[in-house]
Amino acid sequence: MVVKYGADGIAPRELYQEDLAIVRDNPFEAAIKPVFELAAIEYGRADFGLIGGRAQTYEINSNPHVEFPTKHPSEFRLESYRLFKENFFNALSKIDSTE
Repeated sequence: MVVKYGADGIAPRELYQEDLAIVRDNPFEAAIKPVFELAAIEYGRADFGLIGGRAQTYEINSNPHVEFPTKHPSEFRLESYRLFKENFFNALSKIDSTE
């Protein structure tokens, strides 16, 4: 079994709440944004871990798989999905320009 394809809704409620807070507040933006700037990458997904509470980027996937699920047993995860979709399209609109 691949963990990322596991069963929906088995994580504790607090984990879904924490996930929503991260999507809503984007607390790692200041640590991750310079990595994208240094790599001259406008679009991608940064994979990172926390070392001593600090974000440490180890990969930028410049062609990430993106989907927008609409079903999940947790109301917090559903809100995370909705907010991610909104943020994703807002970010794309900022780089889709001729400037």
